[in-house]
Amino acid sequence: MDLAHGTRRRARAHGDARARASVAMSARCGAHARVGAGWRACGVRRRGGARGRGREWAFGGGGWSAPVTGSASTAARGGGVRANARRGKSSEDEDEEEMEEEEEEEDRAAQLAAILNAYDETALATARTSVSIYVRECIAELTPRGKMKLLEFLSSTGVENAWVVAGEGYGLTREERAYVGADGREEDFHVVNEIIGDDEDDDDEEDYSNRVYVFEGKVSKLPGSFLNRFAKAFYIERDDDPMRSAASRRFLGRAPIRKGPLDGLLPLYFASNDFSDDSVSVPGTGERADLALDYRDVPVMPNSTPLDARAGGVSWPRPRLALYPFNTLVDYLRPLGPGVIVGRGYRLVDGVSPKKFLSFVLVRSPSRV
Repeated sequence: MDLAHGTRRRARAHGDARARASVAMSARCGAHARVGAGWRACGVRRRGGARGRGREWAFGGGGWSAPVTGSASTAARGGGVRANARRGKSSEDEDEEEMEEEEEEEDRAAQLAAILNAYDETALATARTSVSIYVRECIAELTPRGKMKLLEFLSSTGVENAWVVAGEGYGLTREERAYVGADGREEDFHVVNEIIGDDEDDDDEEDYSNRVYVFEGKVSKLPGSFLNRFAKAFYIERDDDPMRSAASRRFLGRAPIRKGPLDGLLPLYFASNDFSDDSVSVPGTGERADLALDYRDVPVMPNSTPLDARAGGVSWPRPRLALYPFNTLVDYLRPLGPGVIVGRGYRLVDGVSPKKFLSFVLVRSPSRV
C-alpha cells in the first residue's frame, strides 16, 4: 500500500466528510421521507440474524420474553465471507485489502460524525425522523472498530445533537422502530436490547452475576481525553421475590473512571428502573427516554456486586455514597443505533428544578463483542 495514498485517504475522510455526508444523507433521507414507512419499505437491512443464542430477555410488543436461540451474529458471518474471499491471495494483497477496508470504514464513521456534529444545519433539509433512521442504518453498517472511530470523531456538539436525533426516533411508530429478532419475532429498538446485544458468552441461564456488558463512553464539553472518556459496566439483577406479582429485572452497574486511585474513590454505582417500564420521562422537561440510571444514595449493596472481582474486565470496589456532584445524578438513556447509546445526566434535588449535568455517547466495548 502506498503510504502517501493512505494519508490522503485519511485526510479526505476528515476534511471532506461534512460535504459528502450532507449529500449522502439528503439523498437517502429523502427516500425515507418519501416512502414514510420506515426500514422495510426502504429496503434497509434489518438485524434479523444479528441476535445470538443465550439472549436474556427481548423487549417487544408482547413484553419481556424468555432467552431465545439463534444463529451467529451478522458481523461474524460477514467476517467469514471476507476471509473466504481472501483465500488464495498473497499476504501482501490481504494486508492491502484490509487496510483499504479499514480506511473506507473510517471514512464512513467520519461522514456520520460530520452529520451529527453539524446536525443543526443538515436538519433543515430533511424530515427529522428520517435522520434518526439514516443514522441508525449507518451505525448498523459499522464494525465495532468503526463505532469506536465514530466515538472518536464526535465533537461535543455532536454528542449533544445525538441526544436530539435519538429522541426524534420516538416519532416513528413501534412497527417502524422494530427489528426481527433471532426467534423470528419483532423486538423493540430499545436501550435494554442494545445493552444486552448478542449474548453468546454463557449458556448457563442461572449465572447472571458475572455476565457484564461494558460500554466505552465520551462526555461532551469537558476538556481533554483524560476527563471526557469513561466506561459504563452493566449487569442484570433478578429479583424473584414470591411476594411480587412478577419477577423484577433491572440493571445494576458502575461507571469506572479508570484513573488510578479515583476509580476506588468514585465507584459510581447505579441502578436502573425495572425492565417492565416501557419508557421513562426526564423530570421537569418531559423528555422521553428508555431507561434511567440512578446514582443517588447507595443504589447497589455490597452483596449485589459481581462475584468475580474483575468481571467484565472491570474492578468492583465496595459501594459507597457518591461524592458531589455525582451524589444527585440520574442518567437517562436513548438508543442511537445497534450497540450505540446516547444519554444525558441530570442532577435531581428535591424542591429544586432539575439541572442538566452532562451529555454522553456509549459504544459497546470491542473487547466485549
